[in-house]
Amino acid sequence: MHYFLIYPLIGVVAGFLAGLLGLGGGTVIVPILVILFPLVGIDKTVSVHMAIATSMANVMVTQAASLFKHKNYISKPILHMFAKQLWPGVIVGSIVGVVVADQLTANELAIFFGIVVLLLAVKMAFKKPASKASKQDDVKWTLPHRAITLPMTFMIGGLSSLLGMGGGAFMVPFLQHYKVPIAKAMGAAVLCGFPLSIIATITYLIVGLDNTPHVALATGYLYWPAFIGIAIPSMFFAPLGVKLAHHMPALLLRWFFIVFLVIVGIKMVAF
Repeated sequence: MHYFLIYPLIGVVAGFLAGLLGLGGGTVIVPILVILFPLVGIDKTVSVHMAIATSMANVMVTQAASLFKHKNYISKPILHMFAKQLWPGVIVGSIVGVVVADQLTANELAIFFGIVVLLLAVKMAFKKPASKASKQDDVKWTLPHRAITLPMTFMIGGLSSLLGMGGGAFMVPFLQHYKVPIAKAMGAAVLCGFPLSIIATITYLIVGLDNTPHVALATGYLYWPAFIGIAIPSMFFAPLGVKLAHHMPALLLRWFFIVFLVIVGIKMVAF
């Protein structure tokens, strides 16, 4: 029973990092729950799937709180543009990602999680430093044509739901490639992470029903005690992360992002 006391602490850390990095807290929640779930009696064969589904449910809470805060920093026309061009692919991809995750074993899913996160960290680490001009918030930028955004956001939605993330780990580098300022890119990640998490959570509830009938206090792959224990504190700490993200130097924020991804990736590959 004492393990249940850990959930609120996870929520504090996950919520803060969700707002700071636009990750939805998945890179914090999933690795910790993968370790914790077997300790509370959850079979290891479904522990990774349940950790990811529970993470996605918490993404709904943190992204909602973060989105409300981001609206204070990003204009409505830009938010509407992001939603119009990025939502369709993200939403469809989120469903496909859950279906794929359901077909993988716990070990395969954990290793895939770790490899993808490490590759993201390497890509960001070797990205050329932004020029002085590109650091300015008023630098000219535009989203690519739908022929590019649709397949890319489909993959982002699929990978995010497959890995229990809010989308920031994939959306931010994608938008940064097209010169979108990092604070706005993180706002876009939160904007997309909200519908993504809703659709993915519902899908995880459905596909997991036949695989977790023996797990008490669970519906499908969603484990309610962890969800409730993490969601409440994360909701309050996500806005603090958002506020810090809009005041931190872009270079420092980027390297914090990279180091964090490396730590998580190594842990999951060693599952």
